Amino acid sequence: MATNEPYYTSEQISIPTEFPDILLQFSKAAIRTQPTDILAWSAAYFRALANGQTPPVKERLEMPDATQKIDTGLTMGL
Repeated sequence: MATNEPYYTSEQISIPTEFPDILLQFSKAAIRTQPTDILAWSAAYFRALANGQTPPVKERLEMPDATQKIDTGLTMGL
């Protein structure tokens, strides 16, 4: 089965050494911030980084208030 798409090898693709740390920081920020529109937030996050600005990130995860005495505000694991 031949395709017209190019075939890339590890020698052809150069990954910057700082990429794993950038991806890790982005993942942590997304978990803490819990954006409702992940695509728009991601664009704003990387645009801020590219412009040397502080990205739109919450300092910590904000859990919803519990509604009952037995409700912890956490979801059950799958």
